[in-house]
Amino acid sequence: MGTAPERAFQSVGFTPDTATRISAVSALGAINGNGPRRVDMLRPMLADSDPLVRVAVVEALAQTGPAGRGAMIELMRLQKDDATSE
Repeated sequence: MGTAPERAFQSVGFTPDTATRISAVSALGAINGNGPRRVDMLRPMLADSDPLVRVAVVEALAQTGPAGRGAMIELMRLQKDDATSE
């Protein structure tokens, strides 16, 4: 289930408010420590319908250090999907 903050972050993905989702993603990216766990929490947000949220996720992943490198494959897939849907 995760810690209380982890559960709170996971519920943010369901809010329709873009600013709230961006704030939550940015806050998670700014937390020091446990990069792999933060990557696991951020990864589902890469599929957010709002491109501003996805940009915030990419920025947050960059703050996770080496742990965020594993998300690069998913980022490339999403970029390809975005390019073919235009």
